Amino acid sequence: MRTKKFQITWLIAFMFIFLFQTEIAAKSNFEAWGAKILNKRIDIPSGWTKVKLESEFRDCDNSIKTYPQQDMLVFKNNYLSMIFEDSHLTAELLTDDSGIFASLGEYEPFSFTLRSFLDFKNLSIEVGDFKSEKNLLRKSNFDIRIVQPLIKKIYGTKTYASIPTVLEKINTFNLNKDKNLQFWLSIHIPPDTVPATYIGEIKIWSREKLLQSFKLQINVLPIKLHTPERNFQLYYSLSLADPIFPSTIEKELLDIREHGINSLALFAIPPITSKDGVDYIEFDSSINSEAYGLNDLVGFYMEAGFDNSINYSHAITDLLNWPSGGWKEYLQMYGVENSLKFLIKNINNQIKLKSWPDFIYGLDEPYPALSDALSKLEAIKEVEGTILVTCHGMYTNTDINQTEITVLLPWIDFPTILRASNEIVKQSQKVKSKNKELWFYNGWFDTGFGIDPAQHRFFYGMDAWRLEADGITDWNYHQGNYEFWDSSIPYGSITADYPVFAYGYPSPEGPVPTIAWEALREGIDDAKYIHTLELLIKQGHDSYYKKLPQVFIEAENFLNTLKWSLPTEYKDRTDFLKKKTQDRSFFNNIRWSIASYIIELQNTFENDNK
Repeated sequence: MRTKKFQITWLIAFMFIFLFQTEIAAKSNFEAWGAKILNKRIDIPSGWTKVKLESEFRDCDNSIKTYPQQDMLVFKNNYLSMIFEDSHLTAELLTDDSGIFASLGEYEPFSFTLRSFLDFKNLSIEVGDFKSEKNLLRKSNFDIRIVQPLIKKIYGTKTYASIPTVLEKINTFNLNKDKNLQFWLSIHIPPDTVPATYIGEIKIWSREKLLQSFKLQINVLPIKLHTPERNFQLYYSLSLADPIFPSTIEKELLDIREHGINSLALFAIPPITSKDGVDYIEFDSSINSEAYGLNDLVGFYMEAGFDNSINYSHAITDLLNWPSGGWKEYLQMYGVENSLKFLIKNINNQIKLKSWPDFIYGLDEPYPALSDALSKLEAIKEVEGTILVTCHGMYTNTDINQTEITVLLPWIDFPTILRASNEIVKQSQKVKSKNKELWFYNGWFDTGFGIDPAQHRFFYGMDAWRLEADGITDWNYHQGNYEFWDSSIPYGSITADYPVFAYGYPSPEGPVPTIAWEALREGIDDAKYIHTLELLIKQGHDSYYKKLPQVFIEAENFLNTLKWSLPTEYKDRTDFLKKKTQDRSFFNNIRWSIASYIIELQNTFENDNK
């Protein structure tokens, strides 16, 4: 077995080096997370129907009701499997062989489910230090949460489902008889962790009585992951957070950065005012639900470690469609093009004065008013200092030469395609040959936001790699009262066009994560594993130019086979993932194969250097 072979290889290689006990300090984003979302109440209108998803089964496997003879059972489930309180759980999941692997600096999830045959109240759960032969992985590197369901609309229907979504931290919990309760363990492997196998125990307590426990093994691999030259972007809008907590913005940006996102699309439009007949923009306005302090927001962006360009295209669209902060009057007086020029000119001045990152200007989903979009793009390009211009969400499913692309491409630096297609991928080099990048937007396919986390992982990981995307972006870190939720009910109305969704739900303590959010991070990590192996293969070609060792050829063939097996047609992705992820081992099997090749290639270089 490849797994055991490489575990032994790297254990021998690294264990003899470290002859003394060390402690691994926690340096994670767990402290940024809030505990609970504010409100789960949703008013269900008449005429709407609750449905069950395919993965929701009402009857528990009969084999677990008598095996083993315990009051409580622990199931180790793949985290991408949605577990409902009455889900079908099989005896195969009752194994004590629980183990995961992770690389240096990585965050890795682990999920398990408790099922009780009695009613229990006020239980607690404990995660202690994990130990290898000579080292500790401190419990402060672990965060344990309960998976809570939220009601979500099924896209394009008048039906809804209660879907496992949000990860809440609570001190005590209840277990109801013959019901499931899913838990989520996030593990951070600090970059200076000693590669080894760490073993720890998870315990369930009823006050001072130990009810259940199980061991978990974490194989920390001797791998330092490398990030590909790709923009992993996400929309971030304070105007869509309901409610808004300005004091947690720094925590939200820390959370976003730690998930591998390296640039943001910001919505903040600073207000415009006039004094003594001179118009000026208030960049230093406060951050609240009415006006957005762009100066503070960009400052937070930079302090969080972001330095890639800021996507401002949706903010411009908002300015034109829903002007506020004095802009409505300014637009009426000076017109659209002059208003755009005035805003962009002032932002470009701020970029010079305060060393802000570059801004990407443009429009959001310009179709079908192409002539109108063209005049706006021309105005944007005329402003001195404008670096990048895009159109986000360009609707194109067939030929890249169709009208929207043909008309707008000369006026933008790169298109952001809403939906990929085989034809777009075939002709992508036509775009790149003109010194333009190619981005893709929205990876939630046909099932809607957050309903299937596997789609979010796939989009930011293997999908972005297969599409050879220069940038990947999605909607939205948090969602609010704009057109999706009822502002009177936090996390409320399901009657809007889109299902209720957020990657991170706002709370006074900080953002509360979701399964989809953690799946997105896993997708970016998939991209890192692939890129790390690609770099080693390239290094092999450079170093062994006379005869490439067989293992390098095998690794290269593996990646090529994987890449060309992935679908590029938008409509094919849902069926592909449904088939490939039935047992939810699809992603982990691929990652382990890649990690194994990385270790073997690293060992080849080390042995040859000796």
